[in-house]
Amino acid sequence: MSESQDKLITVATPSAPQYHVGEEVEVSVQQQMGIKAVMIAYVFPFLLVMAVLLGLLESGVNELSAGLSALGLLALYYIVLVLFRRRIAKDIVFEIHKLQEN
Repeated sequence: MSESQDKLITVATPSAPQYHVGEEVEVSVQQQMGIKAVMIAYVFPFLLVMAVLLGLLESGVNELSAGLSALGLLALYYIVLVLFRRRIAKDIVFEIHKLQEN
């Protein structure tokens, strides 16, 4: 996320009583987990769409049908992601730290 904008996210932590609404904090994620999130959200769907699109075009399906099929599969992919969002959320763990006051 951008450092220059305020973002609203929920971070589950056992130390929640230490934090207060409106308090400035830094939220981070391990690099490995960030890469996993990018792969799930962007790389896998792109590869899936391209593979289906090119595969259908090579097999002789017309462009409109191939394109609509690829987009339909992309929609199905994101529906599956929504259905498994709680399991995915358990795998990607955010850390929260109070910012030092100057």
